[in-house]
Amino acid sequence: MKYSYLQIKTNSTKKPKEFVGATIRGTFGHQLKEQVCMEPSYKCDGCVYQNTCLSYALYPLKDDSLRTFRMDVRLHQNNYDFGLYLFGDFSKDIRIIIQVLYTMLLSHRLTINELSFPKSQVFYNGKELKFNKNHILEPFKYFSQTLLKTKHHQDLVIHLLTPTYIKYKGSYKKELSVEDIVKSIIKRKHYFETREMVHKIEHSLSFSSSFSELRAEKVERVSTRQGKKLFIEGVVGKVTVKGLDEESYHLLKWGEVVGVGKGTAFGGGAIKIET
Repeated sequence: MKYSYLQIKTNSTKKPKEFVGATIRGTFGHQLKEQVCMEPSYKCDGCVYQNTCLSYALYPLKDDSLRTFRMDVRLHQNNYDFGLYLFGDFSKDIRIIIQVLYTMLLSHRLTINELSFPKSQVFYNGKELKFNKNHILEPFKYFSQTLLKTKHHQDLVIHLLTPTYIKYKGSYKKELSVEDIVKSIIKRKHYFETREMVHKIEHSLSFSSSFSELRAEKVERVSTRQGKKLFIEGVVGKVTVKGLDEESYHLLKWGEVVGVGKGTAFGGGAIKIET
């Protein structure tokens, strides 16, 4: 599976009061639509350009569909720094995405306080990008990344860094097992590779023991589409695993990239594997 990673360093001491993932995701969506939308009404429903529209590709109308991007943020950040994972081939669109992000950072549109971050740096797959005096992105070479297999570790800790929401009977699971996490990663990775949902998972998970230390977490976000406050819910904490099989270990490493569960476009479902 191919992916790209954009890292934004705002170089600012401004401290957010809210969960920055939802804030940035919403502002980026509005900025992108303004820049690329060809429909005068700005309405996606019934638009003839829908199949070729970058805004619609990243922000489809169906809220239950998997997004082909993930906001990379943390709870209780001391700044507005963030990352953006893009899953698949974005060679035709990456320049537009980066320019929109940079314009957003300069536009006084972030949060109700209309913040801007004129000293921001943008890194593309680890390489810093340059902008000219008119804030236009200078030429750069597109290249994607993939995850190479690393040394297998049987004993590890899965850190759930932001609210991780795996749906269960209309709500979310308060207790997550290793199997829950691995299955979610398989589903997400398969979708980003094929753009098709997988309904039957055939994976042989093996481990000798696991121990969970999880707690429920709820962070507020504002939906401009629905005109009301909503919540990003899930669990955070850690799961300690002993004697894990090699294939499941590498899937967990992919989880650091693709995220786990629902709400990853807002910054939920971020995990880190400690060995």
